Amino acid sequence: MSDDDRCLQCGETRGEIKAGVRANGTHYCVTLTGYETVEIDQEWDRHRFRPWGNKALKTAGIAKHAYEKHRLSNIDALQWAACEDTIHGHAVLPYDEPDFGTVAGQCISCGAKNLTPNRPPREEATE
Repeated sequence: MSDDDRCLQCGETRGEIKAGVRANGTHYCVTLTGYETVEIDQEWDRHRFRPWGNKALKTAGIAKHAYEKHRLSNIDALQWAACEDTIHGHAVLPYDEPDFGTVAGQCISCGAKNLTPNRPPREEATE
């Protein structure tokens, strides 16, 4: 255990947490919003320093081949893991979506192009 170890949830180090407890008597494990009004976005009962287990990584949608890569990823990084590291992979549409600026064969998550579509064709509304 080192004061440089970082909480996988809030991102603060053990040293920063200890300093906060000394100064305020308590220190919360939270993430904050960053807009006009700063509010608590997420809150946990305890800080987490130990690596994520297989069950937690599976629940987060991480593919087995990427478990070791993400054992110490911040909780927010798990949400936004690269498409190649997730169970669902790329989200590729077989049609252009001009409203969103994507073209057929482009991943709507990461923007990669020239991929094989893996989503069903859009059903056109009939009048």
